[in-house]
Amino acid sequence: MDGIGGGAARREVEIAGTPEEVWDAVRDPEAWLGDAAEAPEGLVTGRDFSVEEDGVRRRGRVLLSEPPRGDRPGRLEWWWWREGEDATRVEVLVVAGGARTRVLVTEVVGPVAGGLLAAGPLAGRGPTAAACAPRLVGAVARRLPPAAACR
Repeated sequence: MDGIGGGAARREVEIAGTPEEVWDAVRDPEAWLGDAAEAPEGLVTGRDFSVEEDGVRRRGRVLLSEPPRGDRPGRLEWWWWREGEDATRVEVLVVAGGARTRVLVTEVVGPVAGGLLAAGPLAGRGPTAAACAPRLVGAVARRLPPAAACR
């Protein structure tokens, strides 16, 4: 289910791979969020990061990074922004689903510590994390052995 509206963007993709395999790609911002990234340890709780796409840099801070464990989905949350724009909050869930893993990405313009951002549509803001979600399919496939990628 994909959708955009009311200052939010949502995207869901299914990926052939285990939640752990998908999680490894989700934590690597260069695999799906931009052409270049500065996040030496990946997207880790409390760490700052930056990504660049088409010459435009976004900076961010990871709020939460919890890998999937058993039946509990993996959860990654961060704030990110481009210079001169309001920040958006991103939540990524990695959910086990048999031979495939679901990834749900939600991005919302919203409140940030120290004030309230004006909520507005994400259209015209450049690539959102939700729009980048389909890149995860290829990113996971490149990390798996050829036979596993064809499940």
